Amino acid sequence: MTVTPMISYEDAGAAADWLVRVFGFRETLRYAEDSGQVTHVELEIGDGMVMLGTPPDYVNPLHLRETEAGKAWNSPYIIDGVHVSVEDVDAHFAHAKEAGATILAEPEDQEFGERIYRAEDLEGHRWMFATHVRDVPPEEWSGDELDTCPGYSSPHVTNKDELLRRLARIEGQVRGIARMIEDDRYCIDVLTQISAVRKAVDAAALELVDDHVRHCIADSSGDERAARTDELMAAVGRLVKA
Repeated sequence: MTVTPMISYEDAGAAADWLVRVFGFRETLRYAEDSGQVTHVELEIGDGMVMLGTPPDYVNPLHLRETEAGKAWNSPYIIDGVHVSVEDVDAHFAHAKEAGATILAEPEDQEFGERIYRAEDLEGHRWMFATHVRDVPPEEWSGDELDTCPGYSSPHVTNKDELLRRLARIEGQVRGIARMIEDDRYCIDVLTQISAVRKAVDAAALELVDDHVRHCIADSSGDERAARTDELMAAVGRLVKA
């Protein structure tokens, strides 16, 4: 069984050229319409492969994040992206940086045995390049990536699956708003949808506040409880000002 990522671009041809030049892919197939527009490209790297396409009216992540609604999702982290294993991640990083990739994080050893860097391509898609450096059993991972509250043995978010589903719905709403703006929809309709997104984001934030109180604060004591409470008050203050 083989899994092949299919990635959309506003200009699949230009994206393919960039990925070959910057990330070291090899182009194996390119299809263009009679108009000359490239609508399908296949690229390989090592034993892996990706397909690129240009759907009608597609808005790439870079342009989406430039919209007022999309700014809420402008983060240096990878939520949806592609993980690529390479032989020498430091050499790959040096070439990609020199060739013009937007670097989100420089190479760093991870507790699970990989050395990784994160980058963004010309249309805003996020990539993670990694080299396996050592075998580390999961039970030996420190858990720093998840981080836990003092005195509490589980990750911060106890209802993670539900929260992720809620955030996925919000992401879909934001993409819908971007399409409305691209289609020059009536401004009041756009504002109504933005209001709905803000309400949904606020609800997610309140759920996290409740989780912090019930576990991070309730399961700590003394100076730790005071520190966690101060953190919460500062976070709530930022939410109110936002």
